Amino acid sequence: WKEHNIKWKASLQNRGRWYSGIVSDFPRKKWFNKFDFIDRRHITTIIRMRTGHCMSISHLNKIGIKESPYCECGQIEDLEHIFLQCPINEIPNCNMYEEFGRIGNPLPLNLRTVLTNLNNKSIRLINNFLLYNKIKL
Repeated sequence: WKEHNIKWKASLQNRGRWYSGIVSDFPRKKWFNKFDFIDRRHITTIIRMRTGHCMSISHLNKIGIKESPYCECGQIEDLEHIFLQCPINEIPNCNMYEEFGRIGNPLPLNLRTVLTNLNNKSIRLINNFLLYNKIKL
């Protein structure tokens, strides 16, 4: 296990920097085992977000599927933008920054911190946000 963990950390020097900022050591158990209410669709979405391989426009641009990394509002559409900055994607009377802070995430907040400190409330908030805004990641 130690040898595998050392090799894994060494590989993160070249790639996987987003994920290494979320998960410092290679996990022994699946992170989603402690969340009994999550279905496969929710698990898949969170895994994509945690690894940085989701269908945000900036990622699709990076892999050559989209010509531009910009959101309809004119900013680069990454996960941080989708959840915390975009004026187009929002839930009425709900400030995602404040909600993530209210459920226990340390401030100042970024999405990497939220994905590092996942709990039942943050997963529900993420899923509700995506469903409300009809966003598929």
